[in-house]
Amino acid sequence: MPQLSKNLGDLAYRGSRYDEAWALYQRAIELSPELGDDVYFKLGNIAYKRNNRDQADALWRRALELNPKHELVKANLDTLSALS
Repeated sequence: MPQLSKNLGDLAYRGSRYDEAWALYQRAIELSPELGDDVYFKLGNIAYKRNNRDQADALWRRALELNPKHELVKANLDTLSALS
């Protein structure tokens, strides 16, 4: 069930339906908190698009905990740091 929520979230995310994607990703991590760095990465992207930089930072850092080699997360955190 968490993977289904993630997959549906991915479809919503690709369609720029960010509120729907947010809800689906949240559901996925409620069911499986260690689901994957990609979910936290995309949640961080949505938070950033909503101008919630603190939340984006926290979500991207969680993604980096799960995958320390995630280059896009590192780039986003570097960009966020440069804006501060």
